[in-house]
Amino acid sequence: MTADEFTRVQNIGTGASWLTAVTGIYQKSKNPMLIRNEAPPDNPPVTGQYLAGLKESPVVTLRIGLNNSLYDATADLAAQANALAAQANLTAVANQGFSFIEVPQSTIPVAQSTADASEISALDYQISLLPTQAQSRFSELDSFGVGSALVPNPALLTAPTSGGSRFITIAENNRTELAGAPVGLHIIEIIPDRYRGAIKVIESADAFSEKITLQHNGEFGANTADLYYEWWIRDAAPLGTVATEVMANGTLKQTDSSGHSLWQQYLPKDRMLLTDVTAQHLGLHSIVFEGRPDVVLADKLILMRYRHKTEANWTLVPFEVANAAIAWKPGGVAPTSNAPFQWAGAANSPQLQADGSKNYIPQLVMGWVKRVLDRINPYEARYTDFFNSESPATYSSQIQIAGAPFAGMVALNPDKNVIERTGLIELYQT
Repeated sequence: MTADEFTRVQNIGTGASWLTAVTGIYQKSKNPMLIRNEAPPDNPPVTGQYLAGLKESPVVTLRIGLNNSLYDATADLAAQANALAAQANLTAVANQGFSFIEVPQSTIPVAQSTADASEISALDYQISLLPTQAQSRFSELDSFGVGSALVPNPALLTAPTSGGSRFITIAENNRTELAGAPVGLHIIEIIPDRYRGAIKVIESADAFSEKITLQHNGEFGANTADLYYEWWIRDAAPLGTVATEVMANGTLKQTDSSGHSLWQQYLPKDRMLLTDVTAQHLGLHSIVFEGRPDVVLADKLILMRYRHKTEANWTLVPFEVANAAIAWKPGGVAPTSNAPFQWAGAANSPQLQADGSKNYIPQLVMGWVKRVLDRINPYEARYTDFFNSESPATYSSQIQIAGAPFAGMVALNPDKNVIERTGLIELYQT
């Protein structure tokens, strides 16, 4: 769940219980294994970081366990000191001579019945000296589970491409408890090219809804906070005409020779209220058309591009390049340059032309009236929630489908008992 999606879901309901539930889901999507902060005695889960694919490292678990034992009202301070010394010996071997350092005592207010607070404070500090480097805080999951997928890290957009491809190796069935299971290695290549992707059109379950969602399918596992997105729209036009409006310098033609508007940037209403231009675009991997008749009613063509927040400006990368590592060099890598990109549009973009060239194909979004007619017609089921309905409409008479003559406006209500009992003549006239 992205920050934008979190905000939208929050606004669906009201009350403290709703906010608590939605916040819990959002935090669980960022930290699915509930990796803990080292903040005894409660040690709450880490928030504000994307930790999918990671788990709490044994070192962190050990430190939390030692600290929790100190905060126990019946703590045996001598036993804790011995456990800490044993861990120090193990750590020293692993870290080539690491040892604890005596320092002034910290001031952690702890009420203890059998130990002096200053002694606990000294031990607490020593526990904190156990390895804290990033590689020891988190561990990679050793079992991905059914249905998991590999997603790229947005930080790859800032990594030098001069070395060419990178490789990831995933070992399958390499666990001792899977005795006899064949072990397999899967090697995945990460090429310098950036994923162009495509725009997905997500329609509402309500056939009459004016809202329609557009989402880029390269959403980095919902980890999009550091990515800068631009969405461009124009009224529908022949693809041959649109192809001439995509400029080689990375821009789109915004007006024709008569001054009429062609391509324009689209920002959701809530983003337009932000004064910082970068903040308007960060994490905007999906948009919703709503509230604007000029956008909702007319057929629209959509193109989208993205870059990392540390990059600036744009350079359109040709479809065919001699050296991908050079063409796709991140803009923030020295020497700094513009961000490389290709336009994301329809799933079949780019399209090969008869002369051997390739053209970008924008994603088409039909206007509201067309979308309603596409869902409410003689050939489609008007109510499609078959999972929660045990009595779908089975009539096939075209006369019954057409319904009674128009006698007045009818409610555009998606409820099963309404939408299946209202004729097409009344619905279409309305």
